[in-house]
Amino acid sequence: MQSIFLKIYGGVIITVLIVGLLANSAALHLNRYRLENYIQSISSGTFYLIEEAVQRQQPEQRQHWLEVVEKLTDVSVDLLPLQHISFTQGERQRLAAGELLVKTHDGGKNTHIYKALSEQPDRVLHTRLFDINEQLSRLSALLILNELQRHPDRVVAEMLADLNKRFNFHLALWPMEGLQLSYAQLRLLQRHEMVIHLQEDEFAKPSISAYAPMPESDKVLQVGPVEFFEWAPVKQIYWMVFISFAVITFICYLLIRPLQKRLNRLADEVSDIGSDRVKVQVTGNDVLTHLASNINDMSERIQHLLSTQKELVQAVSHELRTPIARINFHLAILEEHLPETETKRVQKYIDGIYQDADDLEHLVDEILSYAMLERAEPDLNIASFNLHSELHKLVAEITPMRQQIQFTIDVPVELRISADAHYFMRACKNLLVNAQRHAHSQVQASLLSHGNSYHLVIDDDGPGIPEQHRETVLQPFMRLDASRNRASGGYGLGLAIVFQIMRWHHGTVTVEDAPLGGCRFSLRWPKP
Repeated sequence: MQSIFLKIYGGVIITVLIVGLLANSAALHLNRYRLENYIQSISSGTFYLIEEAVQRQQPEQRQHWLEVVEKLTDVSVDLLPLQHISFTQGERQRLAAGELLVKTHDGGKNTHIYKALSEQPDRVLHTRLFDINEQLSRLSALLILNELQRHPDRVVAEMLADLNKRFNFHLALWPMEGLQLSYAQLRLLQRHEMVIHLQEDEFAKPSISAYAPMPESDKVLQVGPVEFFEWAPVKQIYWMVFISFAVITFICYLLIRPLQKRLNRLADEVSDIGSDRVKVQVTGNDVLTHLASNINDMSERIQHLLSTQKELVQAVSHELRTPIARINFHLAILEEHLPETETKRVQKYIDGIYQDADDLEHLVDEILSYAMLERAEPDLNIASFNLHSELHKLVAEITPMRQQIQFTIDVPVELRISADAHYFMRACKNLLVNAQRHAHSQVQASLLSHGNSYHLVIDDDGPGIPEQHRETVLQPFMRLDASRNRASGGYGLGLAIVFQIMRWHHGTVTVEDAPLGGCRFSLRWPKP
């Protein structure tokens, strides 16, 4: 037998593994894309200066200038023919549009940057970086100093402001005495050497700055700080966790949904057992299949027990009619053959036996009637009828039983309801007779309308029903020990018949305290 829970657990484990692999792959591709954009942003200003400087040189002097730059910064910059480099069509279009082309390898440890000359699109500047931040900072500082030295001192500040617009990090000139650097770093600056300074902000994010002394000046050029690339930003982690959790949740829902549907169908089929369905549907080969089979076995045993019980009740009830008839026959013969003097002396006992026989016959009728109603739901003849007039007919019929009880019917005269008139009015009669039997002086019947349902309440001013007995009083042969007992009449089947009839009408029967002080029986059923 296959375990449905093993399938779900296995599916969840596989889902977590797959989502983990996909999340890792997505993070790698996303970080590669972010890294290339990051390198492109921090190197755009640097390559602008390289391109400007190269194009100012004579063609025969360009290679020499690039070699000098490499000696000063340890950054190799080459000028290559476009046809000697393998590019895709999209990469060629980006170079032709004047964009930087960045290619990263080994997680950014090996980076190639390409830039086509605007005046010679067939020539491409190329550099290969291993330590992006430090090498770019050194190269940028050297190129900026070279650019500033080409202009008079009076326009240096203006030139620096223009260059700031092309770099995505800050450029500034500071007096050497005001720099917050170590003693060793200041000594290097005094010897006209470039200083690379690592630092962290208040959020522990690392960055790098390059300090280069201006020739024949006490000013120092600061390039940066340039923030390091953040491989795992908090926002990205949150999004990855959220998306992974959402995907896992959705797949778990898809895994559990068939189980939920089968359980719901099984619950619906189980609730239908005993009405129009005898068995539940058995499909598959798992624990739910085993459960459905067990439910079917249990249903068959219950149906067999109920059928046996009903047959026994009907058989016994029918058989009781014969001894009852014999009792009445023997009583008649006894009365006929007794002397007149003896008849007067034992007449009260004979009348008592007659009364007991009548009660027993009435009980048999009630049992057979309830057994017939409980056997199966009949084909109800749902039709519209006037409830007000039908209730008045019932009151007129049962009033002679206890004429001192006053009946009040609070039902709209013109109201018509849809129900099986025969069975519904039988339920009303049982409740009215029950209320009349236990009332002290009055019984009230009122109809209320609540949204999509009707609400018929029947109140009496009798002793009422204790709260602990209100659920069991609707069961067959259930009577109370106080005033509502056999001494009051009845066999405990009338209210059970009411419950059965209301179930056929998709309604309910509830027992509450009545405003009159006695008991309230409430019938609720849906409007058509």
